[in-house]
Amino acid sequence: MKLVYNCKTCNETVSLKKKFSDRANLKMEMGDNFEMNCSHCGNRTSCSPNSIYAVSSLSNFLIGIASILVSIVCIILLYPFMDAKNISGMFLIPAGLAIPFLIYFAWNSEENKKVLSFNKYRV
Repeated sequence: MKLVYNCKTCNETVSLKKKFSDRANLKMEMGDNFEMNCSHCGNRTSCSPNSIYAVSSLSNFLIGIASILVSIVCIILLYPFMDAKNISGMFLIPAGLAIPFLIYFAWNSEENKKVLSFNKYRV
């Protein structure tokens, strides 16, 4: 989860360097109104905790790519063990595909819950 705000001067999306789990923690540490320095235009703008919102981070995408690569490696490693005569061998490839994808979908679901939770709560 990445916390961002829109610069009022240049309308660019700027990310915060600090991590907060919700807006209440953000307000306790930063205050009701705080100054943010835009990394695009360099102007300092006044922000409130409600102007900060959460988005999914790039790590979520990278975990998805990694799960696809792990699935491909699992298929390549498990393919020699698949035997048409042996019924347990027929379940190795689907298991090799399913397990990394289930891990990714669980990670993605938790990430989306965090984003929705942060964006839903207002101070």
